[in-house]
Amino acid sequence: MTYEQEMLTREYYARKEGREEGKKDLLEKSIKKLSKQGHDKAKIVEMISSVNDVSQDEVSKVYDEIFVK
Repeated sequence: MTYEQEMLTREYYARKEGREEGKKDLLEKSIKKLSKQGHDKAKIVEMISSVNDVSQDEVSKVYDEIFVK
């Protein structure tokens, strides 16, 4: 692998990681906002997954990371 190829590979994975972190941050903010509005877990998971391209399992996992410690 050439130096240029290695740098492109590193850039690709850095961007991918950044997108994943951004997606998780957005989920966390959305969950917290809806929770403050008084919605329960089931409603929050349903609302977020229906609006975004995110599975209910993924939303539920992030919810548990925030509120179940």
